[in-house]
Amino acid sequence: MEPLLRDFFEHDNNDQNPLIKRIFGSYEDFETKLKTVFGEINKKRTTEKQLAKFKQTGSALHYTAQFRQIILQLH
Repeated sequence: MEPLLRDFFEHDNNDQNPLIKRIFGSYEDFETKLKTVFGEINKKRTTEKQLAKFKQTGSALHYTAQFRQIILQLH
């Protein structure tokens, strides 16, 4: 991340790399880049949130398969 931050702080908006503009242009892009570089910081908590929001929207077989994929991340 250091080269990206350096480019962001050392150059004005017109001289920045398009990647830098995209990453620092929105929080979602910034968060995606951080996760790409460092991985999921709290995978357990993310999985717990995913499980809390989980609802059956199709067949019981499909629901069961998705449920198992989620809980496998929790070990």
